[in-house]
Parts: sequence; C-alpha cells; structure tokens
Amino acid sequence: MIDRKARNKAALAIRRYASGRITNDALDEAFIESKDSAISAICEVVWHYSLNRPKALRKDVLPKDIKRFFAGLVIFLKSEQEYAYPKGNYPFKTKWSEFFSAVTFGWSGRRQSVKKKLWCQSGDIHYWPFSSGSNLERAVFDFSFR
Repeated sequence: MIDRKARNKAALAIRRYASGRITNDALDEAFIESKDSAISAICEVVWHYSLNRPKALRKDVLPKDIKRFFAGLVIFLKSEQEYAYPKGNYPFKTKWSEFFSAVTFGWSGRRQSVKKKLWCQSGDIHYWPFSSGSNLERAVFDFSFR
C-alpha cells in the first residue's frame, strides 16, 4: 500500500537534508508512522547515515555519491511503485555489523546472511529500493517534482 502523504513528506525531508537546509534531527522528525513499508525501510537507511553526519547546515556536508543515493530514494518515494523487499532491517553491512557479530559470537553475522538472501530473491539489490533497473528507469522517466 502506498501512503502518498507519508512518501511526499519523507521525500521533501530527504531533499532538504541533502541540500543542507535541515539538520539530521529535523530529518528524523520528518518521517511519520505509515503502513507503507517503503517508509520504514528508507527511514532506517537514512537514519543510519544521518547518525554520522554533523548537525551543521552546510551544502558540502554530504559526498556526491550519497547525494545521488538520496536522489534515488526521492525518486522512489515520488513514484507509484510498491516496495517489493521484505520488511525489517536493511541487511547490508554498517559500521556496527562486525561489532555485533563479534559480541553475539557470529549469530548476528549469520542472521544478516540469511536476510541478504531473502532480499536478493525479492529484487536486484543494486537498485534498492527499486526492484529492478527497468523499474528505476521507468520511475526516472515518469519523475516530476510534485
């Protein structure tokens, strides 16, 4: 189910954060509760990234590759595409992955491996949150700043 109101609010917040107009705290506050599973997944990824960013409002804070990634998130949020991946945590390595794997004697690492397999079955993870390159191309073609 697509929650247009929540997606629009999240897309606007990500655009403002990427352009240096709001802090990471304001970004966190912009995400609202929603039954749209894309909102919680994208919120989690953006939240993990924003934890490492300074709170200063500057346009040069984010590297270009991250700005490009965030632009892809905005395009997805503005699209009418359903989120195809499993609910739950984004299964890829973060700076804490190795720490949690060590503390849990490898259990956390094995769990991440199982999650990643499930995600790979749901779509091409290179295009996340899109399920495929063709879905990304279609969304870019249809994209407008609504």
